[in-house]
Amino acid sequence: RRRGFGVQLIGQAVQQTRAAGGGKIFAALPENGEARSFLEEYGFHPATDGAFVEKNIAFLPEFLDDDRLETFFSRIVADKQSMLAL
Repeated sequence: RRRGFGVQLIGQAVQQTRAAGGGKIFAALPENGEARSFLEEYGFHPATDGAFVEKNIAFLPEFLDDDRLETFFSRIVADKQSMLAL
């Protein structure tokens, strides 16, 4: 716990789902409340079935013009390069 693996798993789920053309990810909730609060911190909200939470991961192009996209992707590249340098 508290080592960042949950966030990494969410990131992998987002990456794989987007690559497959999906726009939402879902997570099943165990009985304890910790998982729900963790997932809600990262933008998940209750799905219609109370046993799941969901997160919209679709790109919204109307909010991202070309300049903002370029800035966004240049930051990703810079972050990745700095991580590789570690």
